[in-house]
Amino acid sequence: MSTLYVVATPIGNLGDITLRALEVLKSVDIIGAETASIARKLLSAYGISGKKIITVREVGREKTYEYIKSLLDEGYDIAIISDAGTPGISDPGNGIVDTLLAEGYEVVPVPGPSAITALLSVFPVRDPWVFLGFLPKKKGKRKKVLELFYNIKVNIVFYETPYKIVETLEILSDVMPDTQMCLGREITKKYEEFIVGTPGEILEVLLDKKEIKGEIVCALRVNK
Repeated sequence: MSTLYVVATPIGNLGDITLRALEVLKSVDIIGAETASIARKLLSAYGISGKKIITVREVGREKTYEYIKSLLDEGYDIAIISDAGTPGISDPGNGIVDTLLAEGYEVVPVPGPSAITALLSVFPVRDPWVFLGFLPKKKGKRKKVLELFYNIKVNIVFYETPYKIVETLEILSDVMPDTQMCLGREITKKYEEFIVGTPGEILEVLLDKKEIKGEIVCALRVNK
């Protein structure tokens, strides 16, 4: 039976690719990518060429999933990659994995870089902790989610965008003003930054910047 490999790729620094990931990407027949242009750029950086690339996204996913199953049935090995990091962690990769596992196909993880584990390696939190992915877009829903886990004393990890981070820190300053947290930005990249403090202290640092860029991951020590 053919195999679907779930391959983690660097979140910034290209040197973070694993030897096994390179072996798999070189050996498979087809690569399913979140964004085809980003996948081509990544493969080119490692000297990998001539791979058929198909896009795996939420739009038209059922048709894509059927296509991937048909390719596996024909004997092709496929690697799924996201734009950065580990597929299935707050990106479209989890849908196809669920579908294939439920139908008895072989799915093999090729672990590697993740913004979550990178942040927690330099700002450890005690168990239990919960990963919330990207918080809700609406401010009221965001506040309710954060209040819920704060009230049950569970440490919190989440992703945030540069466009919502100021508002989210304002919410945190209201809900849990004395909680210690770490904000990681542009992890493994040239302008990598880790800011530790209370939500209010981190907010002051960000407001001093002309512009906030890059992907952001936050961890809060609700339960010390």
